[in-house]
Amino acid sequence: MTDLERLFRRLVDNLIAIDPARLHRPLAVGDLLTSVIPYRTNRRALAIDSAEDYDMLVLRLCAGEGGFVRMTNDDMAQ
Repeated sequence: MTDLERLFRRLVDNLIAIDPARLHRPLAVGDLLTSVIPYRTNRRALAIDSAEDYDMLVLRLCAGEGGFVRMTNDDMAQ
């Protein structure tokens, strides 16, 4: 499993634990960073060494790499 796949799996698992209906609604990037998969509480599970690595993974996810998510605003993904 790649780092990006692990991040996405953690995102899905955490959304299910919070509220399964959120899987089918848009999610603000701010919510993703602060309440769904915040770095501090998920770094061990994600096997991430630094906050910079985490930030890069989130950027890659939001840019659409791997096809896991899509942004509602194409400019944001760019």
